[in-house]
Amino acid sequence: MAQGHTKGVKKGKFCAQRTTSKAKCKCESPNNYVDNCDITGNFFLQGRKRKVKKKFEAHHLLCIASVTEFVGKDKKIQDIVKVTRWCINDSHNMLGMPLWGHTINHYCTFIGALFSKERDAPWFENTPMHDYDHNSTDGYKDELDDSLKELAKQIKALADKEHEMPEKKLADSLEAKSTSFRSKLLVRGKRSGGTHKAWQLGMEKPDSDWYLPFSMAKTRMVGKRRFAAKGFDDSGKMAEKMQKMMDAFKRWG
Repeated sequence: MAQGHTKGVKKGKFCAQRTTSKAKCKCESPNNYVDNCDITGNFFLQGRKRKVKKKFEAHHLLCIASVTEFVGKDKKIQDIVKVTRWCINDSHNMLGMPLWGHTINHYCTFIGALFSKERDAPWFENTPMHDYDHNSTDGYKDELDDSLKELAKQIKALADKEHEMPEKKLADSLEAKSTSFRSKLLVRGKRSGGTHKAWQLGMEKPDSDWYLPFSMAKTRMVGKRRFAAKGFDDSGKMAEKMQKMMDAFKRWG
């Protein structure tokens, strides 16, 4: 389950602040983080009482909470942060990602709520689910936190040695980390043959490692999941159980 979002910080030229999905951030190069995902696709209706069309999740590769805590609020490098021109909402730091609801909506039919064995791969094939091991113990955010802690130490060390333009080093390093974490996620989405083949694997072998490409975490840190279809019969209760499962998956987003 995703944790609550932090607003983030803005200090001088450094922007790590959340905006609304329709607004631009108030930095030197205003960015709309949703538009910067540059992605189109289908949607599912999220929620129970208030239905919302959810096209995708706009994921900050370097998360706002992590950048805020380990860079933006690090007292040892505040002078450097304030003169660093970098925006967390820029396209280099954004990735449109699916939620479990997208996967369930794609692979399951609503007539009888049966798993479809002949569906083509979705538009978000080989991209992990944003709500799978993002905030889990030793998941994506913990991995990112450790990386940003180390970066802050490196920038402080450069400043202590009177290194020229540590702010340029900070901006370049943050962008490089965005690129690195983007690559990690897309590589992880290809585990077990990729998300499409892995889903089909789960249908045949529910206790296999079908779940790996759907997770944002390192392989050894992935929370194991058992494919939900195992054990269902044709007694008439299957549709009810599947509908509850789909509703639950959508609420996770």
